[in-house]
Amino acid sequence: MSKILVNTIGHTGDTTAMTIDSTGRILQPAKPAFRAKSSSTTTFGTNTDIVFDDVTTSGCGLHNVGGHYNTSNGIFTAPIDGLYFFQFQVYQNSSTDTEVILYLGSTELGTARNFSDGANYDSLTLSQTLMLSATNQIKVRVVSGTAYVNATNTSFSGFLVG
Repeated sequence: MSKILVNTIGHTGDTTAMTIDSTGRILQPAKPAFRAKSSSTTTFGTNTDIVFDDVTTSGCGLHNVGGHYNTSNGIFTAPIDGLYFFQFQVYQNSSTDTEVILYLGSTELGTARNFSDGANYDSLTLSQTLMLSATNQIKVRVVSGTAYVNATNTSFSGFLVG
């Protein structure tokens, strides 16, 4: 029986790809991942891409490892082929039915839909695992109604599973 004993696995470019601690836990510091929120309360209407513009606010768990999520246009671009996980949560306007869709380019992948009861704001959430190719782009779009995002209760996130 053979064993390979290492603490760190690196790349020839002198970057750390993986660290294994004494209990066997693996840290992958460069694994693509993001969690974005809005820096303010913002409304997005029908046929509008939702842009979560904040990945840096301290204390909110926000991050953008690798910089693959664009805070200007709300698009995540896959850096490599692999299995990814995505999740979003937005609010629906209390007076309109709302439909929000996760897109791969121009292809609909999943829908969060809520029919208004006129009484209060409702949360729309969706999560998906997707096999992506490098350069595939993922975005969140309001296709009907009105969606609200804010700095505390809504977000868009994703990461490379492997």
